[in-house]
Amino acid sequence: MRSDLPLGVLVAQAVHAAAESAQGTEPGTHVVVLSVPDEYALLKIEQKLLQHDVRHITFREPDMGGQATAVGLFPVRDRTEARKLLGKLPLLGGEPWRST
Repeated sequence: MRSDLPLGVLVAQAVHAAAESAQGTEPGTHVVVLSVPDEYALLKIEQKLLQHDVRHITFREPDMGGQATAVGLFPVRDRTEARKLLGKLPLLGGEPWRST
């Protein structure tokens, strides 16, 4: 998630990304909302995910000129790769992500 968006927009973008990436999600799936400062940083994350073949969806908001606003990862059984790529990003709100 981009932390430079107003709270209402941020929540809407989170819902968009979650809805588009969570099809077929099993009960007990972990949900983590991480943040990046802006669209440039989000696009860098998208490139990392593409390079490592991590299945994801990048949500682009039509009402914001098609800007990338959120990335949702599709559920995976082994979260090791996602943790390696995203583990240093803070949770939305700035707290460190202490994933187990």
